[in-house]
Amino acid sequence: MTRKSSPHIVISGSGIWTPPNIITNDELVESYNAYAERFNSDHGSEIAADKIKEKPLSSARFIEKASE
Repeated sequence: MTRKSSPHIVISGSGIWTPPNIITNDELVESYNAYAERFNSDHGSEIAADKIKEKPLSSARFIEKASE
């Protein structure tokens, strides 16, 4: 009986890259909250009838907490 050896996997390097364009948590929250408010307004009757759920608003603190 012959035994096959498993391949050896090696991490030969690592690094970091930062894109030239960034968006802050505050900018992300502002954009998402505008979307959520528009969605909730457009679907008010369906939300009231419990057919769909209201989109909750977010905060920069929530993003920081969820990213930990």
